[in-house]
Amino acid sequence: SIDSKYVRREVLFADSMDKRIISIRLEPVQLRHGMKLLLPRYQIIDHGVADFLEQLVRALNNVR
Repeated sequence: SIDSKYVRREVLFADSMDKRIISIRLEPVQLRHGMKLLLPRYQIIDHGVADFLEQLVRALNNVR
């Protein structure tokens, strides 16, 4: 999805609306196309960690 111009537009739109963004990393990826600047500002959860579900629940409970 990182190469999709529509995903990039959605992330930029959400950021412009001051919406919380939670990224889930399903596999190793090289962020590019401006996402390298934008996504690290937000929470990124790695799907491969043992406590993934706990991290996701915490992140969702902290949504504004």
